[in-house]
Amino acid sequence: EGEFGEPKPPNQSLFLPANTSAAAFHEGLKERNEQALVIETEIDTMLNALGQEWGKYDDTLRKAYHHEPASYRRKGEGSVELENPRLSVVLSGTPSQFSELMGSPESGLYSRFALYYFEALPVWISQRPTEEALSKIERFERHARHVAEMYRLLAQREEPIRFRLTEPQWELRETVLESLLHQA
Repeated sequence: EGEFGEPKPPNQSLFLPANTSAAAFHEGLKERNEQALVIETEIDTMLNALGQEWGKYDDTLRKAYHHEPASYRRKGEGSVELENPRLSVVLSGTPSQFSELMGSPESGLYSRFALYYFEALPVWISQRPTEEALSKIERFERHARHVAEMYRLLAQREEPIRFRLTEPQWELRETVLESLLHQA
């Protein structure tokens, strides 16, 4: 049970790693109510998995774009059925890594990705400490000490802190958040 006697929520994450087997990818989507977010700073992480016999899940990437059903079955391991997979993938890398991931235009993967490309000109950025940078570091360290002290004091409390909203506050919260959800 949780702190206030309510049942503890399941330990879930929206994030799904790209470095995974096809079976684990399907199971991970199923465990996340068929919705997940894959974020990798290196395209090679996904490339390495997709290049392995156990990691061929690029068909699921294509199907998830259209929320099409996808299934997985292995002898002795059972099956996983995805009715309406919803998946977002965020990757960064070089143009050659991207070309390798997309493969042939006939594979269909390319048309299911939104691309953002920019060329950064090489510019030298000095690592020499400046007065401004040093003062930022000092301010950060001072704030970090305050936060650590607040944490220490709150961790010593025997009773949890509870916040109670008034009815008008609940109404405002519901209205604003519902509006933001529709905007998003």
